[in-house]
Amino acid sequence: MESRIALVKNWFSKAENDLRNSELIFAAVADDKPFDTVCFHCQQAAEKYLKGLLTFLDIPFPKTHNIEVLMDLVSQSNPSINSYAKAVALTYYAVENRYPDDFVEISEEEALEAYKLALEIKSFVLNEIQALCPDGGWSDSK
Repeated sequence: MESRIALVKNWFSKAENDLRNSELIFAAVADDKPFDTVCFHCQQAAEKYLKGLLTFLDIPFPKTHNIEVLMDLVSQSNPSINSYAKAVALTYYAVENRYPDDFVEISEEEALEAYKLALEIKSFVLNEIQALCPDGGWSDSK
């Protein structure tokens, strides 16, 4: 269990780095901010938070960037994840919009929506862990 908890914390740490990258781009003093990169990092953050929760719950998951697949797996433990169904839209930013042949210009409003969705997934995941470990500690008594 201890090594699993360490892995969960690593997932969350990497997710926070992705959110931080998005925040740095939003805060940048530039007229041509790369909002496609913001959306990519938001997708990555949501993905990593979900994978961290699945690791915590000891639910195996495939190698995927598909938010819907990960949310379906989480729903086995907590169906209320389905109220965040709009977050599946983040999947598009994982691969499809990363290459020049499929590139679509992303607006600031779209990037802000992606950021909001990532934060909602983060909040859900952290609340779920808090509910499972109300003492604040992630011990073997999960």
